[in-house]
Amino acid sequence: MVNIAILDTGCSPHDYFNDKNIEFIEDDNGHGTQINGIVSSLAPFSHIINFKIADEKGQSKAKYVNNALIKAIELNVDIILLAIGSPTDFKEVHKLIKEAHKQGIIIISASGNSRQHIYYPASYKEVISVGALLSDNKTKAPWSQSADIYTIGYNIATTTNDNDWFKATGTSFASAIITGYVAQLINDKGKMTHTKIRKEL
Repeated sequence: MVNIAILDTGCSPHDYFNDKNIEFIEDDNGHGTQINGIVSSLAPFSHIINFKIADEKGQSKAKYVNNALIKAIELNVDIILLAIGSPTDFKEVHKLIKEAHKQGIIIISASGNSRQHIYYPASYKEVISVGALLSDNKTKAPWSQSADIYTIGYNIATTTNDNDWFKATGTSFASAIITGYVAQLINDKGKMTHTKIRKEL
């Protein structure tokens, strides 16, 4: 089993999740449930642990991220997904990400929907940053300029927090796809280092 920590707005139950191994926490925004829908579709064998680090407006604070990272490190998960970002570099967040990286946890983050710069934590060298491609799966999205790896991030069908379906667009959802793919690699080949994962991607 591959253990994935998703740090987002939470995840609400959905009919699609009935046969999935997901730890729910109320999602009053919807973003986290959408992320879970994508990850669980690509890695249905995984155990997903959700940490609520953002409110109904999608806003977060460094202390919430820190607390979730500490718990994920204690649980020794295989993957941490932060499908959110900030233009601000928080030193304590980076310190914990370095600790997770040193422990062998793969950290993945959305590069951010910005025409100008990559967000944190995606810009840290310990993190695999993910950018978005348009529907042709070739063209970089104009709002996704800098990342380690790119995959489709446009009109992706996924779950909503009101038990419905939605087509999502953005680097967040591209990072969910890469998370699912990395989980497949770990499931097939066993524990892998950050460097080896990057080579596989």
